[in-house]
Amino acid sequence: MKFSLILGTYGRFEELKRFLESLKNQTYKDFKLIICDQNRKGFLDELVAKYSRHFEIFHLRTERGL
Repeated sequence: MKFSLILGTYGRFEELKRFLESLKNQTYKDFKLIICDQNRKGFLDELVAKYSRHFEIFHLRTERGL
């Protein structure tokens, strides 16, 4: 059964990198990650691209204030 993880983030690059690395190392891979990114445009693009090769990521840019 596939499920979705939802993560809101603002100003946290290294923390998100550790979280994505943890997800990459999971044995269970039937999930998708939805990132609600409130950072400036492009702040997470390279990081998201790197990990999207390992599992499904939907990168959603939003204004601050979820």
